[in-house]
Amino acid sequence: AGAGKKLFIDTSGILVHGHSDQVVNENTPTNFEGLPPVLKGRIAVEQAVISAKSVDGVVIRPGFVYGHAGGIGGGFFTPVAEGEKLKVPGRKDKRWSWVHVDDLAQAYVRAAQNRGAATGQIFDVGEPHGPQFEELLRAAKGYTGEAEYVPAEGADAFIDANVVVSAVKA
Repeated sequence: AGAGKKLFIDTSGILVHGHSDQVVNENTPTNFEGLPPVLKGRIAVEQAVISAKSVDGVVIRPGFVYGHAGGIGGGFFTPVAEGEKLKVPGRKDKRWSWVHVDDLAQAYVRAAQNRGAATGQIFDVGEPHGPQFEELLRAAKGYTGEAEYVPAEGADAFIDANVVVSAVKA
């Protein structure tokens, strides 16, 4: 960590890995196939942050965040709370790594507390055993009643990517 430099922690996301049928980590090359431009742009931002000379830059790539009724996980169940049918976007067989909001907060705290070791690094934050969405749907059906899958098309097609990380650094 540089003397007098500010700490800058960029939040990216595990979707920058692109689709993979294997568990990936911070050292896995990015699969650009099918990534929308916004995700490709995130990779350039990540590189700028970790190579910055004016700040101590760190990148955190959270999995899909859930907990305290927030994040994408909370968004799935909002319609149910309003009496509507649960709609899950994309394929039933995709897998994502998830991270509880409290665990994600701990990752930010650890990056700040271990600034010297974290500077210039990228950290994937998520669990490596994400459920298939079919498992998520079955669990949701048992809890909420009706549910259905909604095809992910056009600009949202990337949501069908398998993205499961093993956070080797975090």
